[in-house]
Amino acid sequence: MIKPANISKLNTSKVLKYECEKCGERGEFYLENRIINIDDDGNPIESLKDYECPKCQSKLVNN
Repeated sequence: MIKPANISKLNTSKVLKYECEKCGERGEFYLENRIINIDDDGNPIESLKDYECPKCQSKLVNN
């Protein structure tokens, strides 16, 4: 699972929380050179399929 955290008033986020479904690793990614646009329900507008678990390198799934 991967989802935006700390959503601003402009519906953007630079922090993504994740939990790997394969190994159970949890944590956060801080995006230095990217901003994720969020809809009114808190879901990312763009795909987050390019992120991998830092522990086991499996793909993280949007939830």
